[in-house]
Amino acid sequence: MIIAICDDNAAELDNAAEMLNRYGLLHPELFIELETFSSPIELTEKGKPDSYDIYLLDVIMPEMTGIQAAQKLREAGITSPIVFLTTSRDFAVEAFSVRACDYIIKPYDYESFASALDEAVSKVSRSAQSFIMLRVKEGYIRADIRQIVYSESHGHKKILHFADGTSVEQRTTTEELYEKLSAMDSCFYQMGASYILNLKYIKSFNQRDVTMTDGSVVNIPRGYAPSLKRAYFDVSFNEF
Repeated sequence: MIIAICDDNAAELDNAAEMLNRYGLLHPELFIELETFSSPIELTEKGKPDSYDIYLLDVIMPEMTGIQAAQKLREAGITSPIVFLTTSRDFAVEAFSVRACDYIIKPYDYESFASALDEAVSKVSRSAQSFIMLRVKEGYIRADIRQIVYSESHGHKKILHFADGTSVEQRTTTEELYEKLSAMDSCFYQMGASYILNLKYIKSFNQRDVTMTDGSVVNIPRGYAPSLKRAYFDVSFNEF
C-alpha cells in the first residue's frame, strides 16, 4: 500500500511520516510505502488515477490549498481515500465536496491519526473488489468500475465512458448493467432507460441537466431531478 503525504511545513510532514511509520509497524500485513511532498503542485503533477492508495493532505498551503489539490485529483479520476490534516475547522464543507474520508485537526495524537487511517484502509480494501469483466467486440476486458463516469444507450448498445477519456461498448440492457454495477458500488444511479451515472463524478447539476467531471452534459428526464438530488447527497454523506 502506497500512501502520499503533502504538507508545506517540514515539521508537520515529518510528524505525519513518523506516525505513519508507527502505524505501518503495527500493521505489517499492509506493506506500507510512503512518499512525501512539500508542494501540492508537485503532488498533482505526479498524481495519476490511483497512483497512491491513500492521500494525506494539509489544507492551508501557499501555492494551492489541500482542497484545491484534492479537487484536481478527483477531476483526474482519482478515487483513493483522502484524509485532511489541518489547523482549521473552516474547510469542513469544502472537504465534504471532494469526498474526504476524514478531517483531522492539528495538533493530533496517534490515536486520532490511527483511527483516520483505519477508515481509509477499510475503504481501500473495499475498493479492491471493484473490478468487473465486460464483454466487448474483441472478447473480454477487466474494468475498474470506480473509473466509470457514466453509461449511455445507443439502441441495444451501452457506451461506458471512463475517467481516462476512453470508452467501451457493451451489448446489454440498461437494467442488466445497472444491476451488475449497483451490486458492487452504491454510487451508481440509473436515470431513465438511457443513462447510468456514477454519482462520484458529478461536477454540478440543476433541474435540467448534469455536468460530469469529464465535461459531458447529460439531460435529466422529466421527474428525475428530486431522486437524483437525494441519491447524490446520500452518497456524498456516506463518503464523508
